[in-house]
Amino acid sequence: MTKGQFKKGHDPRRNLKGRPRGSQSTAEQVRGWITYLIEKNWPRLEAALDSMSDKEAAFFIAQYLLKHKLPAPMDEVMRLSDSDFERLIRTLEERTKTF
Repeated sequence: MTKGQFKKGHDPRRNLKGRPRGSQSTAEQVRGWITYLIEKNWPRLEAALDSMSDKEAAFFIAQYLLKHKLPAPMDEVMRLSDSDFERLIRTLEERTKTF
């Protein structure tokens, strides 16, 4: 059993030249593309968010949008317990009602 490794010697599946330069999108290109999609589809996105509960909208934004526009979150947020996360969401919901 090879466990996904190449066989010793010449293996025709092996790419000896490596990945071509520029073959992978950079983080900046991905952020730009996400920004473009958000701007182009803003009315649809806003309507979809409006149809969600505050909790669902906050979760959607935090899970799917912010990670493409902001640096990776620090460990403190990732280590929150479910109850602490729920309390954070409630606090944010209460504060956004004043806007």
